[in-house]
Amino acid sequence: MTTRGRCHQIFRWLLRTFPPPTTTRLRIVAVLPKDYEDCLGACIWNDADEPMIWLKDTSRSETISTLIHEYAHVLTGLDHEDEFYLMLGKVERAYWDSF
Repeated sequence: MTTRGRCHQIFRWLLRTFPPPTTTRLRIVAVLPKDYEDCLGACIWNDADEPMIWLKDTSRSETISTLIHEYAHVLTGLDHEDEFYLMLGKVERAYWDSF
């Protein structure tokens, strides 16, 4: 399975395991949108307040790690605050325990 395919598989698992508050989409691209070019990923909300997770297509492990990180932003709607890190830990643990 390609890295892109595995990320979409994990994204579907995340949607089932931790349902988001609103419709959430995933894009895996070679270059992130303007203002995010130097990042590995970003969670950007559109005008309808729906998040889109953008991931830079890098190594499999780095892309998966970034997906989980950005998904924690979807669930909390927060920057890097305590509640965000608590959710990130919860999602990471659930991911690793799923094997």
